[in-house]
Amino acid sequence: MDYSTVHWEIKDGVGIITLNRPEKLNTFSVQVFHDLQEIFSNAENEQSVRVLLIKGSGASFSAGGDMEMLKYLGSFQEQALLQEAIAKLVKLAAQLNHLEIPSIAAVQGYCLGVGLSLASLCDIRLASKTAIFGTEFVAMGLVPDTGILYSLSRLVGLGKAKEMLLTCRRIKAEEAEKIGLVNSLFSAEELEQEAFNMASRIAQLPPVSLKMAREGLNRFTGATIEEVLSYESLAQALCLRTEDHHEAVSAFLSKRKPSFHGK
Repeated sequence: MDYSTVHWEIKDGVGIITLNRPEKLNTFSVQVFHDLQEIFSNAENEQSVRVLLIKGSGASFSAGGDMEMLKYLGSFQEQALLQEAIAKLVKLAAQLNHLEIPSIAAVQGYCLGVGLSLASLCDIRLASKTAIFGTEFVAMGLVPDTGILYSLSRLVGLGKAKEMLLTCRRIKAEEAEKIGLVNSLFSAEELEQEAFNMASRIAQLPPVSLKMAREGLNRFTGATIEEVLSYESLAQALCLRTEDHHEAVSAFLSKRKPSFHGK
C-alpha cells in the first residue's frame, strides 16, 4: 500500500519504514501521524514482518513537528475537542510500544522533538556519528509528548532526562551514546546497512521467544524480583512447548541452520 508521507516495504522479514519528507527534514505533519498509525496496525497483522526498521530519507531522521500541524491544533476552540485531537495523534506511541515485534531506529542528521519521541520508543537506536538529538518541546511552549515522558527516563535515567527536557539543549551523537540514548554509532555511509544487518539478524530468531523476552523487559522494568520470576516461569513453560524451540534444539544437534515459523 502507498502512503503520501512514509515509504513502506518488506525485505527478508524486515518491515522498513522510511519517513519520506526530505525537503522538510521529515518533520511530522498530521498525515505522517496517520500514515504511521496505519502502518503499525498493518505490521501487527503481517506475518512476514518480524522486526521494524524506522529511518528517514535525505539528511535527517526527523526535525520534529511542522508548523502546519501546530496550525491545525490551534484551530480548535474547545479544550475538550483539542485534547481529543491530540490524543488521536499521539496514540501512535502506544501502538509502537505495544507492537509484538522489535523495532530499530536508524538515526541520521536531526532527531528532534517528536522525531526523538519516536526513536526513543524503539527497542534499539543506531545513529550516525553526525546525528543531533534534542527535545525542543519546552522551548516551543509545549509539553513533551508522543510518549517521550514515558520513554526517555527509561533510557537515560531520570536526572539526564530532566536535563534534556528542561534545558532543551541539543546533544551530539557521542554524548547520546555515552548516556545510553543510542546503542551504537556508525559513519553516515555505514548506518543504513548496519541497521538492516541487525534487523535481519533479529528477524531470523524464533518469534515466540523473541516476543516474550521483549514483553518481559517492557512490562517488568521497575517490578519486583518475584513478579519477574513469575513471568519468566509462565513464558518459559510456553516457549518450551513451541515448535520453534524443538527446531532450535534439533538444528543445534544436527549442526544446521534452523528454520523458525513462530509456532
